[in-house]
Amino acid sequence: MRVWDRIKILISLSAIVFSHPELAYALCDNIPCTLTSIIQHEHKAHLSEDKEHLRYRLQKGDSIGDVLHRLHIKKLWGAGGNVEQTVKLNPNIVFKNGNRVSYAVMILVPIKELPPSPDYTVNESTREVTFTNNDGLVEEKSVDPASNSNIVTAASTQVIPTTIPSASATPVSIAPASVTSTLQEEASDDGFVPFDVMRLSIDPNFTRIDAKDANTGGIAVLGSNINYDFGISYRQIFSRKFSAGVGLDVNLVKYNDTVARPILGEASAYINARVDAGFAIAQNVMALIRFSYAQRPFIRGINNSALQLDTIATLGFGTGVSWLVADSPKFRLYAEGGPGFLFPSSTSNYTIKAGYFYFGTFRFARDLTQTTSLEISPYFRFDLQDTNILIDSTSEIGLKFNYVIKF
Repeated sequence: MRVWDRIKILISLSAIVFSHPELAYALCDNIPCTLTSIIQHEHKAHLSEDKEHLRYRLQKGDSIGDVLHRLHIKKLWGAGGNVEQTVKLNPNIVFKNGNRVSYAVMILVPIKELPPSPDYTVNESTREVTFTNNDGLVEEKSVDPASNSNIVTAASTQVIPTTIPSASATPVSIAPASVTSTLQEEASDDGFVPFDVMRLSIDPNFTRIDAKDANTGGIAVLGSNINYDFGISYRQIFSRKFSAGVGLDVNLVKYNDTVARPILGEASAYINARVDAGFAIAQNVMALIRFSYAQRPFIRGINNSALQLDTIATLGFGTGVSWLVADSPKFRLYAEGGPGFLFPSSTSNYTIKAGYFYFGTFRFARDLTQTTSLEISPYFRFDLQDTNILIDSTSEIGLKFNYVIKF
């Protein structure tokens, strides 16, 4: 084989390993992986020098938060939390989005000793932690972080005092059910730990109202200068398939009359509130539903020289889809959109008919720290809700900035 061909093979293998670190051990067992071997050797040397922390071999589907939670380690998130400490302890491991990780590699856990529990065992010689399965059996995993051996011997594996070996050498739990922490009870069957998200938002936007008198055919078009919406929302991620939240926005709007007639009764602020939920319907796709309360402006003509801008509270129900288009270690892109229904209402002067709306947005998310991120969302929205005297529609475009805190 020519030298150039060997270089191309080495480059290809290195690219594969960097993209999929879990393949590194398997590759180095069978072929000469010079670059990969250097990377793995560096991490193994780092592990072998550390005598103050326990070790755990990541499995497919693990996340840092899940692993620490199953070990009953508290204070997971936030500055100085154990998720952040785990990342710092393993500088040679690529962690995706802070808590999603590659698997089949050994990591250091930010704790020296663990209390007795039927949920895991600790190998005293290698200091490796392994989780027991639902039947109380210890999962067969490699116990030597400095080698690629997958052989586990009875002499090298020791069960912590909360279990005793039976005649068949199968660990049997004798710990009471109260040993399991309340946090463990909150975890779902797949080990997912629920968490909360708070968003603080500012939304510069432009709004336009188009109104046509149903009787005379007269037209009024109101366009705004740049407006600002300020919002806060809270959301709980209950599982990988369901989340729910509430939100409140205050919209500061000022309209400019484009037909040279004064506007009477214009409000300076409009309040919007919502309750929504998301359901996983496919890989990387969530279905959205939302109930909303919104104060909206409606135009009516008083005479030939003035317009009245009424503030009317309306209720709405919306549906939509959120699709995770792209996902990288610190950046995510979502495409979101959908239609909705506006319920009828009434005032002392006129009746508001049922209407509809639709919206669309791209949401760019960039992680700042383990627990914070920044989201930027260009969007548009169109509402159509007539009254018995006017045909009324509202168009809005804007750019929303969210500061996201995970806790």
